[in-house]
Amino acid sequence: MTAKTKSSPTLTIRKLDSRVVQALKARAQRAGRSMEEEVRVILTETTLANQARVSERLAKIRAANGLGPFDSVALVREARDDGDRKFNEVLGFEGLGTDPALEDEPT
Repeated sequence: MTAKTKSSPTLTIRKLDSRVVQALKARAQRAGRSMEEEVRVILTETTLANQARVSERLAKIRAANGLGPFDSVALVREARDDGDRKFNEVLGFEGLGTDPALEDEPT
């Protein structure tokens, strides 16, 4: 059995201002890293920090509006069930219930 290695995507950035490149080189040197590693660190930290800020802001908005944590599974089920009800209503099946064979198994 051979172990699979996960390859990382490569990002090429063209036409960078030479002042930006020099600043990145200087920053990398101060941190004791290669410029490539420094750019990787900057991109990773910036992206993850932004995601964390967005998540925190959304949590505050939800809390301010009396909403609990975001539960995507519940929202999808609600939308699906609502769609099923509307579909059954249009076809005149609203009083028949649902087919137990089609119900989701309990989680």
